[in-house]
Order: sequence, then structure tokens, then C-alpha cells
Amino acid sequence: MEIEIGILIAVIGCLVGLAGWLGGRDKNVKDAAEWRGKVDAQLNTIVATVARLSTLEGSIANNTQRMRDMDRRIGDMERRCKRSCRHGGGSGTN
Repeated sequence: MEIEIGILIAVIGCLVGLAGWLGGRDKNVKDAAEWRGKVDAQLNTIVATVARLSTLEGSIANNTQRMRDMDRRIGDMERRCKRSCRHGGGSGTN
């Protein structure tokens, strides 16, 4: 009878241990899923930010080119104005 009680206690201990391990594993899976959801949300935010930055970079490049074009045009106009003033074609006084 002593051996049977010992085996019964051992089996009950194994079942309690198994139940605790399974419960902890389920909690870990739930926590991992929660963590992954948060990470996914943060990654989505980062991806959206990168997309907006790419758009801004394109706009900046476009504006930089437009500014270069305007600088060139202003330089051309200044040269024409100076030539015109040197040849007496301008209405300004020197």
C-alpha cells in the first residue's frame, strides 16, 4: 500500500507540474502575441514615416532644382541689365 500511495503522490505531482507549465506557456504565448502586436504597430508607424520622408525628399529635390533655375535666371537678368546700363540703354543713373 505504501508504494501505491507514493506512486499516486508522484503522479499527482507530475500533473500539477504539467498544469503549471502549460499555464505558464499559455501566458508566455499571450504576452508574446501582445508584444508582437505592439511591435507591429510601431513598425507600421515607422514605415508610414519613411514613406512621408521619401515624399518630402522628392519635394526638396524639386524645390532645389527650381531654386537653381531661378538663380540662373536672376544671374542672366543681372548680366543683361549690367550690359544694358553700360551701353547706355538703361534708364538708371550711374
